[in-house]
Amino acid sequence: MDLEIRPATEDEAEAFGRASALAFGAPFDAERFSRSQPLVDLGRTLAAFDPGAGPLHDGIVATAHSHAFEVSVPGAESHAAGVANVTVRPTHRRRGLLTALMRRQLDDTHRRGEPLACLWASEAPIYRRFGYGLATRGLRWQLERPGTSFTPGLDAGALEARLMAPADARSALADLHERTRATTPAMVKRTQGWWDRILHNAKGDTLAVVVEGAGRPEAAGLYSIAPSWASAGPANTLSANEVYAVTPQAYAAVWRYLLDVDLVGRVTTFHRPLDEPLQWLLANPRALQPALVEGLWARLVDVGAALGGRRYWAEAHLVLDVTDRFCPWNEGRWRLDAGIDGASCERAGSADPDLHLDVADLGASYMGLAVFGSLQRAGLVDEDRPGAIREADRAFAWSTAPWAVTFF
Repeated sequence: MDLEIRPATEDEAEAFGRASALAFGAPFDAERFSRSQPLVDLGRTLAAFDPGAGPLHDGIVATAHSHAFEVSVPGAESHAAGVANVTVRPTHRRRGLLTALMRRQLDDTHRRGEPLACLWASEAPIYRRFGYGLATRGLRWQLERPGTSFTPGLDAGALEARLMAPADARSALADLHERTRATTPAMVKRTQGWWDRILHNAKGDTLAVVVEGAGRPEAAGLYSIAPSWASAGPANTLSANEVYAVTPQAYAAVWRYLLDVDLVGRVTTFHRPLDEPLQWLLANPRALQPALVEGLWARLVDVGAALGGRRYWAEAHLVLDVTDRFCPWNEGRWRLDAGIDGASCERAGSADPDLHLDVADLGASYMGLAVFGSLQRAGLVDEDRPGAIREADRAFAWSTAPWAVTFF
């Protein structure tokens, strides 16, 4: 479908927002739109205009946008396009508009020199064909009381927890988020504007808990309580979010506080890391009831820059034969020489390949989530050189599970 695709202008910004809200089935919130505008670079928006569609939304029938992010990758950080607001009006589906938007957006991302693109998928089956792979997962868990005792001998009471309003805990939360991000792949660097948004969106009854040690915050979290009263007595539900800790003692202390709030019968979380230490702290680990949830999708826009820009847990020398039907500049063989101190990834010419894989599966393994052996067993990676799968698994692994916690 041959329609004009270009960035929205300032005069078209609200129409862009309304068109996006329509496709997501959400009412347009003018106040929320106004607050979010400082986070939107209109030069990074894309809108498809259909003059024949009528005046609704200034004729905008499809949208896409990307944020300019810094995202942590194993041992380093990278520029990345944070893709959002990808929509097509219901009347214009199945006309190639989504593909046209993705084509233009990835071309623009490549031109800007951003090696990665990442997104939260509203519909998971959409994005693999554009080269995205599922790069992180999370846990959504609940814990019933009783059942919150820690393993005997663990010291969780040496540090004191302080209660405060979320706004007063802002500097502690921001500091701890950044310190956590330094060792955790897939976390987006948050600007002051992002903290404005996150704290404004917190429920009115949200509280913050901060644990200090050695004169500075060592752990913090936000939580809210939904009151409930059962026939046997109080059964409130505590929902914990934005919980960060940078020492084992502070981690135990902040969770001991959250698990011990009076009148609470259940503690829940929304999106926690796969390697949540709490599962090892509990004397009764089966009390923690986890559900595996989807996380961030990643796309290597520049294979050489992306693979050369992270660190690797073990030394590896691999020739990767990459298939990339949507970004042909990535297609072909790449020589990766990698280790804990750095890496290089250059064109390999006609060198014999060790592994054959699609760029989407490279995206799935990039942050350390997917292991090549699992991808091979799924029929997605082929090994030419015996031992190359094990070599890749050792190298791409990381000591901390990737965890994406900023929703955009």
